[in-house]
Amino acid sequence: MIGADQDITVDDAENILIEGVVLQRPMAVLRLHLVAKNNEAKAYNETVSSVEMTVAEGKVLSGNFAYTPDNSEISWNVENNKVKAVYDNAHGNADQVLIDTDSDFNSVYLVVNPVTLVEGTTITFDIETDVHYGINKISRSVTVPAGGMEFLAGKVNEINLTVRDKDVPDVVADTRILVEGFDGETVNKTQTAASASGVFGTGVTSSLAYTYSTENTNVRINSNGQTSTNPYLYINAANQYLTMSNIGVSNQTWLDFSAKVKNTATLTLKYKESSSSTWLTAGTYTGTSSFSDALISFTIANTVESLDLQIVGSAALIVDDIVLQPGSAPAHNLSVTPTTVTLGGASGSTETVTVTSNYTWTAALSGGASGFTISPTTGGNGETITITASANGSTTDETTLGTFTVTDGETTETITVKQEKYEEDAESIVYTLTPNAGSNNSYAGNCDVTVDDITWNIEGNAAGSGSWWRFGGKNLSNQERALTGKTAINKTISKIEVTHGAASSITINSYKLVVASDAAFNTVVDEVTKTLVVNGKTEFTPSAGKTWSNCYYKFIYEVTVSGSTNRYVQFTRAEFTGK
Repeated sequence: MIGADQDITVDDAENILIEGVVLQRPMAVLRLHLVAKNNEAKAYNETVSSVEMTVAEGKVLSGNFAYTPDNSEISWNVENNKVKAVYDNAHGNADQVLIDTDSDFNSVYLVVNPVTLVEGTTITFDIETDVHYGINKISRSVTVPAGGMEFLAGKVNEINLTVRDKDVPDVVADTRILVEGFDGETVNKTQTAASASGVFGTGVTSSLAYTYSTENTNVRINSNGQTSTNPYLYINAANQYLTMSNIGVSNQTWLDFSAKVKNTATLTLKYKESSSSTWLTAGTYTGTSSFSDALISFTIANTVESLDLQIVGSAALIVDDIVLQPGSAPAHNLSVTPTTVTLGGASGSTETVTVTSNYTWTAALSGGASGFTISPTTGGNGETITITASANGSTTDETTLGTFTVTDGETTETITVKQEKYEEDAESIVYTLTPNAGSNNSYAGNCDVTVDDITWNIEGNAAGSGSWWRFGGKNLSNQERALTGKTAINKTISKIEVTHGAASSITINSYKLVVASDAAFNTVVDEVTKTLVVNGKTEFTPSAGKTWSNCYYKFIYEVTVSGSTNRYVQFTRAEFTGK
């Protein structure tokens, strides 16, 4: 009805009065009973979200009409031969409309313009469902029988509509493994009980169980912007979680996990085979202040039959509409860097390559390759392969030892391995002195410590948890503290680099290396004095004409400390170069 812009009143008989003109437009009500045909189960128990009724052109079921005051006529200015009813019926609600056997819960109502349909008129009903069991749209047409059909104004007119399997289009069955919207909760779930309310899917069995990490990680229905008809999972703090145990899976390799996530925190998805105790990380997703769509894809062994998922928050997090379903294998992405490596000339020299891959890879020597080994021979993304020379190289030229391959089953990368010329007289670091913790923590005391079969006497604090030795003390004047080797180093040494850390309120008057051919240091081969470099390296080399071969080594610190507090210089490492 359309009236002028003026006051409108309603009389005792509920007539609408506009400037004394009474307008009435009684409508007809159609009650449509939706019945699943016996023994035909495709549509049975589907939840109805909308029903649209359509008749032939020229028949008006709905539209807009207007009153013309000049001639008191009511006429249609918008005519529709269809009418639609939409239902907000979440799956699991008590007031849902189902396609069922004869019951009070399978009727929908349409308000239509009173109309008469003659014999032979086709009426089409298009029914949409909420897609819980794989159906989305059902179409059913009926023909008006002999005598016609009249929708009477002000009356409830009834039609029984039987839905047959042939009215249901062929659809792909719902293969989702787990769908959890937390439907069915009517109060806040604040206890840490196992529950799976509102969950369905091919992986849901009686063994499915939920575990909330704390009482405040729970299912809620009435805060954080959610409504009382839309429950959600609330993870209340960092490292709290929901575990969903015993999800049935069968012959799956790739899985997709999706969810609605809210709050600026990170969701970490973990998974494991139900019989295992080892959790693996599938991936992460960082939310925003409003709901956003998380998607995490991961792979499992196709022999896994029962899976556990764990949803962990880095802080307070809201999670809703969780879906776990079969995924599709992504495109292979394999690369190895570098693709050519050159080993040192000596046996045992190593190089590494890094593998980038979204699939498990394997590595193997190519035919004809020799003189090196590789390890590991299988791995995942970001792992490194170590290539090791198994013999000295040629004494004349650099050589190519061969190749090895890395493959993910579809893509293959080839790595070339070379080896430098072997220099028989080449020098290298032959001994490294790295502090091991000793028994003495007194600056005036001493103790022996053995490092790689060489024993050293430390005149100072050696209890540095294996990372340093300290030389010094308190109230000292030109006092010597020594680090003395008690075992000969059976090599010809050409250089020693000594690394020191901090020197705390101590004066280092001199720093001297004494080299001897005997453990008592009665026969001194050489003495070299250097300026100690704090937080750096001090280098010693033989004096002109001197040779350090099969010798003992003593490092002497002459220090001065004023005051009654222990002060020190900190020794951290010494590298002996020779051959």
